[in-house]
Amino acid sequence: MTLANRGHPSPVAMAYSILSKPHTRDITMIQIQSVYDAIKNRRHVAVKQAKHERIQSSIADSTTPEEAASLYLTRCTGLLGSSAKVQKGEKYEYKTKVMYFAPHKLSGLQVCPDATPSCRRACLGHSAGNLRFHVQSEILKTWAFHYHPELFMMKLQGELWAHSVKSKCEGYKPVARLNGSSDLVWDVDGKGAILYDYTKSIERARASIGTDYHLTYSISETEQSLNEGIDLVRRGGTAAIVTHRSKTKAAKFASMMQENYNVPVVDGDRHDLRFLDTGALVTLTAKGQKLKGSDPFVWTEQRIRRRQSW
Repeated sequence: MTLANRGHPSPVAMAYSILSKPHTRDITMIQIQSVYDAIKNRRHVAVKQAKHERIQSSIADSTTPEEAASLYLTRCTGLLGSSAKVQKGEKYEYKTKVMYFAPHKLSGLQVCPDATPSCRRACLGHSAGNLRFHVQSEILKTWAFHYHPELFMMKLQGELWAHSVKSKCEGYKPVARLNGSSDLVWDVDGKGAILYDYTKSIERARASIGTDYHLTYSISETEQSLNEGIDLVRRGGTAAIVTHRSKTKAAKFASMMQENYNVPVVDGDRHDLRFLDTGALVTLTAKGQKLKGSDPFVWTEQRIRRRQSW
């Protein structure tokens, strides 16, 4: 039985429907159990921070992944968090909350069905060591979504409402990203918050144009993906492309893309408010230890010129 066939309420069922190639339930349970066993075996590591202690106790006091997920939901301080990148939006009077799952199959569950090899390297590279405590939180959160979808969605909706109220009281416009490290389909009420995300699905990105849930297409390492991204921008959508770590080289790359493809190009490192960049190509400098300049996920001037000379 696939995850999408478990009879969950509509929002959850729609989220699960995006999960990639069907796994049998037995295989999925084996994958989850193996991750759980690995975490359980590391529970002796001393952690002093209160948040990590709650995460650790959810593991130590449980006997199954499902029980650990339940304990996490009742003990965790929140599903939504923040990051240095989304905090940049505050100078533009937007306050953003973001939710992180364990990316790709790190939890034993597939949450990034359209991820490419280079995309996985770039994302999972931030989680080197795999089962560190910050990753454990994401794993437990992913399990909570899988095992206890009704409670999870109730908690999420409550946090979105609280975020909206608090942000407006502070003079900000509330914003939320639910796919901070996943690529699932969400059908939720933002409770007054602007919803946006990145996606590897060109179909979903196209369908989001002009809707209340803005999706930025993340261009991958393939020529086809670049072509689809440029086409999306010309249709009024938003596409993001990764380029040089060097700001100087990134600026030259942006100028070349604007001139060669005749599309608006903006610097995506200024902020993460992609819904403000409709009809534009967004350049993002390469980040993470695993993402090298030679990686095909990183687009360069030389590569574009070679492409045009073919």
